[in-house]
Amino acid sequence: MDLTGPVRHARRVDATSPTCPGCGWPVTEPYQVLSRHSTSEGVLVWSRCPCGRLQAHRADAVVVRSNGCRRAP
Repeated sequence: MDLTGPVRHARRVDATSPTCPGCGWPVTEPYQVLSRHSTSEGVLVWSRCPCGRLQAHRADAVVVRSNGCRRAP
């Protein structure tokens, strides 16, 4: 995945919010943990909230969060 290229139709997502902007789930209580990775700055946790939004957080701070929720087919 190339994260260096131009971003089209991007919406700004507040990564500092303590809750998911889609469903209000608290960042400090991951709903579904997908993976954990030890780094030099601590443990990086990739998780999904109940609405399906993917996020990565370290300690209790969000590092990155997707800007859209998964939709049911």
